Amino acid sequence: MQTAPLLVLIDCQYEHLSKASPHYAHNGIDVVHAAHRVLAEARRHNWSIIHVQMKTEAGSFNCRSYDSSPIDALKPLRSEPVFTRSQISPFSNTNFAEFMKAQKADRVFIGGFTGSYAILSTVIGCVDHSIECCVLSDLIGACQMRRKGENDDAAWFAAIGQLSPLLRSSELVFEDRRVALQAIRRDRPLRVGGTRVLH
Repeated sequence: MQTAPLLVLIDCQYEHLSKASPHYAHNGIDVVHAAHRVLAEARRHNWSIIHVQMKTEAGSFNCRSYDSSPIDALKPLRSEPVFTRSQISPFSNTNFAEFMKAQKADRVFIGGFTGSYAILSTVIGCVDHSIECCVLSDLIGACQMRRKGENDDAAWFAAIGQLSPLLRSSELVFEDRRVALQAIRRDRPLRVGGTRVLH
């Protein structure tokens, strides 16, 4: 019997929209608009939905800071589980890890902030736990906090693409789960962030 797909939204917090923050995502507004559309459709079609939020005691994502609060358009409903993380990977939270391993979803879809660490580390965690996942490429916030000489966004897009299929949210078909799954199982190339990714 088919089960509902699972949508995982990571770190959808105001810290990534604040230009004063070192975690500012230059494409943040676009990500929020795309994520809002996906979230609304996922809720309408009864997908399972969970949220991950970065929380620290001091500095960025300070629990007492407004910027650590969830973005209004993507705020979790009371019925949607919220897991916090203080390290790079959400899987560092044992409750999140146990929840993900217990899921029987046909497919896990991932989006949020930011691609170069939280999204990538989540995909790695899914691979480590044999969880089949797909990353929604237009739901990935790109953080400008980079070391001098570090490669551009295409580098971590390529790294994610080596581990997980990349799919634009416009390719999701919410009315028929089987169609939605087939859309990302086709053996075809995708162009994401200027990088040709095969899956």
